[in-house]
Amino acid sequence: MTAFLSILALVISSAGVLYLASTNAKRLRAFNRQVPDARRWALVARIAIFAPGILLITGGFTAAFVIWMGAITVLGWGIAAFSPTKIDRAQAWLENFGAVSAQRTAALQVSARDRLASLTSRIAKGDSDRIAALEARVAELERLLNARNEVEATSATVPAPSTERQSEIATDRPPLMAAGSPS
Repeated sequence: MTAFLSILALVISSAGVLYLASTNAKRLRAFNRQVPDARRWALVARIAIFAPGILLITGGFTAAFVIWMGAITVLGWGIAAFSPTKIDRAQAWLENFGAVSAQRTAALQVSARDRLASLTSRIAKGDSDRIAALEARVAELERLLNARNEVEATSATVPAPSTERQSEIATDRPPLMAAGSPS
């Protein structure tokens, strides 16, 4: 959770830093670039820079705050080290990468949809064959079980007499009477 929050805060803050660096009139003049006449949203950018840190510290995520504080400092120095020309080239590369990535994503989605459709049709077709094979196997097993039960029923022997009964048979005397019965 700490890593996720610190990365999310860093992304939000870095957007504000990038906006301020790309619209700073003094910086643009130093690199002989034209200063845009459009209204700057500097206050919104500053809020975007500092609000994630304030939310992290007030939310009790001190480890995420420390990570965010160190990362945004290094990122700010890194952005300041690049000239606007290099930033423009990197931005163009990112936009091109985004367009290529969007095309690849769309192609992958179509490919995945086609594969899923073919898989479901194969499963639907194959299920009926598989079910029929399983039903045939169950019928065969039931037939074998019934045959085994019939064999066991016909070959069942009379249970052996108890040991007491065996001794009576051996001596040829009449069976013992139960206690308390008339003799």
